[in-house]
Amino acid sequence: MEIKHSVLIVTFNHEQYIRQCLDSVVNQSCLPFEIIISDDHSNDKTWDIIKTYKSKHQNLFHIYRNEKNLGIFENIAKIKSMARGNIISFLAGDDYYMPHTLGEISKSIHQYNLNPDIDSFIIALNSIHKYPNGKEWVWNNFKYKNYEKMRLRLRFGLSYRSVGLSKSLISKVPSEKDVLEINKSFALGADWIKGFEEVRLADEIICVNYAGPVYRLGSGITSKISLKSGVQSKLRLITYIEDHYSEYWDSRDLRYIKSLKFSNLYMLNPNFINFVLSLFYSIININNHTSNYPWIRSLKIYLPNNMLKFVKNNIYPLVRKFI
Repeated sequence: MEIKHSVLIVTFNHEQYIRQCLDSVVNQSCLPFEIIISDDHSNDKTWDIIKTYKSKHQNLFHIYRNEKNLGIFENIAKIKSMARGNIISFLAGDDYYMPHTLGEISKSIHQYNLNPDIDSFIIALNSIHKYPNGKEWVWNNFKYKNYEKMRLRLRFGLSYRSVGLSKSLISKVPSEKDVLEINKSFALGADWIKGFEEVRLADEIICVNYAGPVYRLGSGITSKISLKSGVQSKLRLITYIEDHYSEYWDSRDLRYIKSLKFSNLYMLNPNFINFVLSLFYSIININNHTSNYPWIRSLKIYLPNNMLKFVKNNIYPLVRKFI
């Protein structure tokens, strides 16, 4: 069995970060089979930088530039179809990998005797979340290796940054673009549904105690969707997840879902009744969270915007150290 890592990189105006991104992939302890880049018609120097890497690594890099901006979901769907390897890992142009990311994935595949051409699996590494102020914390999937994965996904406790998926699994899972074609009202939440489908369809999810992908918070392209439209879309998504995956949910899960519903209802219509209900369900779910996405995050809807950023970048990482 030959393990062939396809690293799929989507870029758009990542001039500031793209060199670190590409260096992190070409300097892996386990080299990828191919690096495929789809640039979404950047209007800065991102594409020029990509071409210099292509000139140095002719056989390794396969680069494409969209003639017009397609948007993140369509760009991901496009690049996914190009992969020839049997282990697929995605990467945004403003993120990067730690040196043994691909090596740890390969080691786990051998350890568990998996065949990426046949078996549907995810090698879920831990990841590093990097704040704009330079602070970092580790999203620890390994801590929950024995936790039921659909329930963990519901609580935002499982995040592998689309790294380490077998091609067999990728072929079964709808892309974000596919999800939106089924229901356009899901808007930016299509990746949430895709994540549930990955977990549901995976025969194996192996959690590995190595922090591989590094994800920059606050550096991506901000959507122009309005707050009202975004919350309405999220409420539709929550209802869909509650109904569509009902076989996986127990009473604790349903209580958590209610907390999600009422917090979003309060954001949509911040009246007294919605405030009381959202706060009530937030309180009764204090012990119904994971340390990756702790209870304190549910309080963000009650904070004014000028405080939210400070709490998110400073208080929240500090709290996680003691959980």
